[in-house]
Amino acid sequence: MKHPSSFRLRPGKLPVLAGLLLLGALPLRGNEPETQEATPAPAATSTTATAAEPTPADPKREALREILARFSAAFDSRDFARAAEVLAEAEKLAPDDPIVRTARAGIYAESGEIGKAREIYLTLVKEEADPFVPRYNLAELYFLEKEYAKGREAFRELLKDYPASDLVRFKIVLSHIAEKDPAAAREAMAPLQRATPTAFALYAAAALALDQGQIRQGKEMILAAERFFGPGQQKLLYDSLAELGLVMRGDYPPGAAQSTAQP
Repeated sequence: MKHPSSFRLRPGKLPVLAGLLLLGALPLRGNEPETQEATPAPAATSTTATAAEPTPADPKREALREILARFSAAFDSRDFARAAEVLAEAEKLAPDDPIVRTARAGIYAESGEIGKAREIYLTLVKEEADPFVPRYNLAELYFLEKEYAKGREAFRELLKDYPASDLVRFKIVLSHIAEKDPAAAREAMAPLQRATPTAFALYAAAALALDQGQIRQGKEMILAAERFFGPGQQKLLYDSLAELGLVMRGDYPPGAAQSTAQP
């Protein structure tokens, strides 16, 4: 049975565990607005200005949205005991919802129960019409296990089906950095280069700089990404660097950060 995602959060607002995607992250299949090259907003026309007729609110869906928002806040603050309590409410309301099950997998992964998390993701891959999120998370589990070569191969397979995803390219770059192979990392960064910088390219370059001991340069690239693409909108990328020990997780947003971990 195919389970449609219940709702979508803006990509920059996704709670993450290291680099795991926990909630509806399908915009991340390609280059989501917060990390794309900046383009002027289109002028309003009679077509774009015409609003569709509103649809009646589904009380169950709205209740689930509210519960998952509370889960997101608790998880994002790393209060996992509270997050688990809130998630129990969602599981009582909609136990088969794929977002709820994905959130449970995130709790399992955070508690070290990688096998249980992997089992959920494998099931969702079979059920979802568009399995980007569970496939991404399966690859990310290898990163949590420090099996970077396996994670890289999984991300490469994912990229074959989602060739527009610079997020996946970014993770491949990080896999080489984790293995202390700067030459391979630079080669993997080439497809991220654009005429106008993207947050993916800036964060990949920052990761390489930090890993090479170029702390000031790395920090400046992270701050540039925040300035260009919106402060507080790149937590997924930042936490992926934190997973490798390149930055301090609690220092996000970086504008308020005072310290960066030494590689």
